[in-house]
Amino acid sequence: LNASMQAAAAGDAGRGFAVVAEEVQRLAESSRQATQQIAQLVNNIQIETSDTINTVNKTIAQVVLGSEIAARSGAQMRETQQSTASLVELVKRITSSAQVQMKITTELRNRVHQIGASTEKTAAEILLQSEATADLSKSADRLVESVRVFKLPTNRAA
Repeated sequence: LNASMQAAAAGDAGRGFAVVAEEVQRLAESSRQATQQIAQLVNNIQIETSDTINTVNKTIAQVVLGSEIAARSGAQMRETQQSTASLVELVKRITSSAQVQMKITTELRNRVHQIGASTEKTAAEILLQSEATADLSKSADRLVESVRVFKLPTNRAA
């Protein structure tokens, strides 16, 4: 502005200087506008960079959380697998014990049948023995009756 005023005061001789001063002023205005645009672009880039950083940080937090959840899930799956393996082992043991108990029960049932058969046989033999004893008792009674008729001398020498 000062250069334009001096060029106007100089008249024709200052006309070239006025053109240069005008061009400098126009370039200064262009530079100011370009600087404002650059400042606006830098501001926009900073905002977008900040947004991007926030998004990346949120994504990282979600990935970390997802990793923690996956790790816990993996641990729980391993625990479930171990529990299942233990349960399978217990079921095998129970099955084995049940088979042994079934064999013992079958053997016990067979022995009970044998004892029942022996008891029936013994009862039949006792009945026969009882009948034989009754017959023997009757024979003894008859023998006593038969012998009564005979009197033996009494021995008085003592």
